[in-house]
Amino acid sequence: MQEAKTEGPRGCTKEELGELLVFLHNIFKPGLDESINVGLEYSHVISSAMNDSENLRIIKYNREIVSHVGIHEIYVKIDELKLKVGVIFGVATHPNFRGKGFATILLKDATEKMIRENYDVSILWTGIPEFYRKLGWENAGSKTTFHFNNSNIEVLPDYKDLEIRKVEDESELKTIVSLHNETNGVVWSENAAKLLLSRQAIETYLALRNESKGYAVIRGSRIIDFSGDSNMILALIKYMFVSKKLERIEFQVPSNSKEASILKYFGVPFEEDYIGMMKIINLNNLKETLAKCRINVERMNAAHYLVKQCTEERILDEKQLTKLIFGPEVITQFKCSSLPINFYVAPIDQI
Repeated sequence: MQEAKTEGPRGCTKEELGELLVFLHNIFKPGLDESINVGLEYSHVISSAMNDSENLRIIKYNREIVSHVGIHEIYVKIDELKLKVGVIFGVATHPNFRGKGFATILLKDATEKMIRENYDVSILWTGIPEFYRKLGWENAGSKTTFHFNNSNIEVLPDYKDLEIRKVEDESELKTIVSLHNETNGVVWSENAAKLLLSRQAIETYLALRNESKGYAVIRGSRIIDFSGDSNMILALIKYMFVSKKLERIEFQVPSNSKEASILKYFGVPFEEDYIGMMKIINLNNLKETLAKCRINVERMNAAHYLVKQCTEERILDEKQLTKLIFGPEVITQFKCSSLPINFYVAPIDQI
């Protein structure tokens, strides 16, 4: 009898992609809405993986995939800064192999790969934060979510003087991508936008008035992306609420955005939360921002940094450093108007 063999952690080969997709489908499909096609839902990630399947980290046992951690490469624009970000997704282990530490091994392996390939930051979304916290990820960044219903939708601007059309073909894709990339957030290519916007139950509306433009993307009763003229975006939300006969709409925005300021002024109910769990991979691209604050950071060891600002200095661990740079909590010992930086990932780009 042949002895059982464990392979990995290593990258998935292109020949193993089909097997991996079946594995992920079997793990995640039971938790998804029955109407959602897993392949279509993650088509933008799969398309990226076809070019670099090494970002799909796996462990095999007896020649079968039993655990996986994926890295999805994106770039996030923050004013003049652009960060290379590794989105951790598809963390999964076959039920028969859980409790053996495979996910931890793969997450450490993924981190090492991101370090080698000069990623700046990693981000993930999870319902089990303590598991990822012990591996260096920490809640960070901020988002604000507003809630509209029949009692407050009237505070939004009227839409009757706008030309509004549903985007249903590729002819207006360049306009959407151009508007999207003007604001802080994930930078889109036309191909990425096409895959993201063509997923199930997603609708995109474009508003025009003279030279002004704005768009909003809705899925169910949730606005998952937007950009352009702020008043036109808010008018579009009102239009979708009325035309679709919705009872509520959820609208997530960057906490420091113009839209947030307008809606808070009108007293629209909101809640604030972290943008996700983040981990600093490489400080080089962030040092310029820190230098503006006269903050110098020196790595002391694998887990600690010496942070100096003028006469102040303090030793921070990697999670505290993440808070210093991305917030929203403030380390009061170090004061700077440039911190925390305005890192944002819209719902449409989250995995």
